[in-house]
Amino acid sequence: MIRRNKFDLFLLVVLIFTLFVMLKECFSPSAARIRLTGVYKTKSPDNNERVTELSSKANISALNISAPGGPTAWFPAGSMFANRPHRGGPPKKIAQSRPSILKTGEPPGFLKGTEIPKIIWQKWKNRIDLTNVWRQDDYVREGWMTWQVFNKEFEHVVFSDVDAELFVRKEYSHRPDIVKVFTEIQQRIIAFDLPIDSWFDDFWDYGIVVGIECTLPLDPGLPEDLQLDNFNLVYAVQFLQWTVMAAPGHPVINRTIEQLVASVINDTREDDGSVQWEIGDLWYEPMAILNVSGPGLWTRTVKHYINEQEGRIVADAEYAAMWDIEIFGDLLLLPQAKWAPTNSEQQNEVAFLRHFWRGSWR
Repeated sequence: MIRRNKFDLFLLVVLIFTLFVMLKECFSPSAARIRLTGVYKTKSPDNNERVTELSSKANISALNISAPGGPTAWFPAGSMFANRPHRGGPPKKIAQSRPSILKTGEPPGFLKGTEIPKIIWQKWKNRIDLTNVWRQDDYVREGWMTWQVFNKEFEHVVFSDVDAELFVRKEYSHRPDIVKVFTEIQQRIIAFDLPIDSWFDDFWDYGIVVGIECTLPLDPGLPEDLQLDNFNLVYAVQFLQWTVMAAPGHPVINRTIEQLVASVINDTREDDGSVQWEIGDLWYEPMAILNVSGPGLWTRTVKHYINEQEGRIVADAEYAAMWDIEIFGDLLLLPQAKWAPTNSEQQNEVAFLRHFWRGSWR
């Protein structure tokens, strides 16, 4: 009887162990992958060809992962953001930031030279491990490889959350207000929307490439405020800020940084100007995020700069009518078709980029 019980216990332990291994395989990042000719491929037929093609062209060993501790170091997302100052109690919810007063004139640091540096800076949650790039999801790996395949003459740098904070603390040590907003804001998308112009480590002439997205027809018979309410966007015509090409110190970059920092600090104050909240107490509604750090802020800054450069007010209708690349002042604008078709069916040879629109920041 005792032997029987021991045997049953042994079988139970084996069964539990087997079940544990099976569950671990099911939920591991490399689950459902098979190794074929030295390349990991998923069982999804839609991605097999694409992944194989990109992996054969991408020179993974040449990547610059720009990381303290070496390119194979791996940090958990947000590991340096555990203790942000906050007042305690319920957060201050913000549906719309109050207008902040920003001093006129250009911030210091606008540098002129000859050309835009050939460096691609990307931001991702974790540092990409060169010893096992296949641990990333398909859409991350594919997007990462395309920058290598199509831009071999560019240096490619990928920052993790930790790399970004180390960089900001070092490069903006002379600007404690910028460091404070970046490190203390709870919603990290606002911090990482901050365009860090000093990422470019050489000094060349100014220039910038931005994307434009026409979100609906500009019908003069439909009031603009109703158009925005119906589509839950900040503006009917928006400029996209998630991919930017620029030289260091460009006024659009500097102004965006200054306005973002000023808006967040202003939101810690009450109407009488007294500081009642810590930055860590602020909690922005999704639309407020789009307005304070996303396409809302970027669109206002770009349009204001273009109006200055052109010496006139450029109407939304003029942007909406764009069918090809156009230059306004020293800004080169891309129409929607070249910037990012809204779905894969619209993808064609004229598009430079594609956005996956997963909305994981919400």
